[in-house]
Amino acid sequence: MYKIGIRIALGRVPFTSDYTAGATADLTMIETTRARELFRAASRFVISIALLAAFVYCARTAWTVLDDLGRVSLADVAHAAHVVTVRDAILCVVGWRIGRELLVAIVRSRREA
Repeated sequence: MYKIGIRIALGRVPFTSDYTAGATADLTMIETTRARELFRAASRFVISIALLAAFVYCARTAWTVLDDLGRVSLADVAHAAHVVTVRDAILCVVGWRIGRELLVAIVRSRREA
């Protein structure tokens, strides 16, 4: 009983191999304009400056954390957890990631040039 239903359904289903593109099909290519290239270059510049500013902020926070930890003596190691806040630790990790990505982007752009 099911085999008859499948045969009927297969007879009605169009397959992609049944359709072919016509010989007169047009290929449409999007040409980049000068304004678009200028906008992309400006966007890259603004994003790079923003990432650099974020990296500098994170690096400054990391330097402050290291300076604070430098004042903690070996006898006060338990006090070190009170010096470093979660925000500072997260900013150090985020700064490390941003700095690494910026370095990879600079090296990649130098290789392409």
